[in-house]
Amino acid sequence: MGFGDFLRILASHHGRGGHHGGHHGGHDSHNHGNGGYNYGYSQPSAPYAPAQEEQRPCPKCAKLVSAGFKFCSSCGASLEPALCKGCGAKLPPAAVFCSGCGAKVLG
Repeated sequence: MGFGDFLRILASHHGRGGHHGGHHGGHDSHNHGNGGYNYGYSQPSAPYAPAQEEQRPCPKCAKLVSAGFKFCSSCGASLEPALCKGCGAKLPPAAVFCSGCGAKVLG
């Protein structure tokens, strides 16, 4: 095998369709800031955006607070639902009577 045969074998293995194909990332017609080569890495489809933190209004002062908070950071009100003393049902904010047993809510 001569040097010419060696180069032909090398070119057929390395290129697999010329310089633009192959298994080393290849070349595309779009310039991605790297001379058109992607070096085997795909381009990100969208920039990273942090997830929005869920918030809810305080039942007392209406300021927005994080959903995981137990107390309002503005007025100190409890953000946990109140429980009925008679039956233990969760009471909505500003309830006057329990919807589970009808007991008057002491506030």
